[in-house]
Amino acid sequence: MKKIIALILAVSCVFALASCKFFKKDKGEGNKNVDREAVATVQAKLDASSPETANITVDLDAELGELKGSYMVTYDMENGNASVEYTYEQFGEIAADGSFKQTFEGSVLVSKDGTLSEEIDGVGAVEALTFDINLDADKLESATFNAGMLTVKVKAENTKSVIGVAIAAEVEVMITVSETGIASVTIAYNSAAGAIEIVATYTYYVAPEEDEEGAEEGAEEGATE
Repeated sequence: MKKIIALILAVSCVFALASCKFFKKDKGEGNKNVDREAVATVQAKLDASSPETANITVDLDAELGELKGSYMVTYDMENGNASVEYTYEQFGEIAADGSFKQTFEGSVLVSKDGTLSEEIDGVGAVEALTFDINLDADKLESATFNAGMLTVKVKAENTKSVIGVAIAAEVEVMITVSETGIASVTIAYNSAAGAIEIVATYTYYVAPEEDEEGAEEGAEEGATE
């Protein structure tokens, strides 16, 4: 089963629920702007990463104003799905008070292939997309690693093969690594509607440490018995 790395909910063909896998190591020479060793290093982190939760924010800076989305994802790695608590904004009809933003909130179950368990609030153009990121070094414009962050740029014609969905703009993907795994993934690009930035930050389950004093007391009691 493929590990779920990130899920980002798609709203009106702008926001997307993402399930990310990363990287195939390419030993060829290829583009000198691609740091292949760094890509391989981050790949190892991704292969070992099984996040418990992801806090995802989506910002759309459009001519009519800004739209924001917030998604809390809880992963069920055993069953290959995730639950998403979401709140997002959309432009709508102008209300009596002059506002034209609508806010939707709720929860939805997402399968590992990106399928939603139900349509979200009856919004017509809601669609789930799976970003299946595969950093083929020969299709990257650049890939650099600095201060714990891998920054990748992908030309529009290569977005389909690299991130799994065609986008009519250059896309920048930023992946930050930490000791526990992947700390965050950011996808940014300029769409026809405006500039879009999707940021996913991850939390990993950490087993509680056994209380040393309690452990010593238990050992002493065992020895006394």
